[in-house]
Amino acid sequence: MIDRNTIQRVMDATDIVDVVRDYVTLRKTGTYYKGLCPFHNEKTPSFTVSPSRQYCKCFSCGKGGNAVHFLMEIEHLSYPEAIKRLGKRYGIEVIEEAQSEEEREGARFLRQLSAEQFRRCCGGHDLFPLTWLPR
Repeated sequence: MIDRNTIQRVMDATDIVDVVRDYVTLRKTGTYYKGLCPFHNEKTPSFTVSPSRQYCKCFSCGKGGNAVHFLMEIEHLSYPEAIKRLGKRYGIEVIEEAQSEEEREGARFLRQLSAEQFRRCCGGHDLFPLTWLPR
């Protein structure tokens, strides 16, 4: 688990235009940057990066997010891996602390409780499997 303050420091130091430029040729158009989407083939640029919002989005395929989400998607990284990569890039030491068995058990209990509450709210129906929850 990575400390929230460290994550915030990494996010504050990160420039999404800088990160995206490693993968996409960007052209400035007004206050935004545009380029060809790296997630699908296209001939007309629909991938937009907003430096003021630190956000990117493809208006064709819909993929987007902040620099961490972009890096996760393009490099197939987990959230902690993306934070570590950005931390290294911007000279911020990111240390992942190991969770104790008690913390893991507490998190597992909360996930189960949340799943039960979700099922109750949906009238007892499993609308989709909750396989996306980390174990």
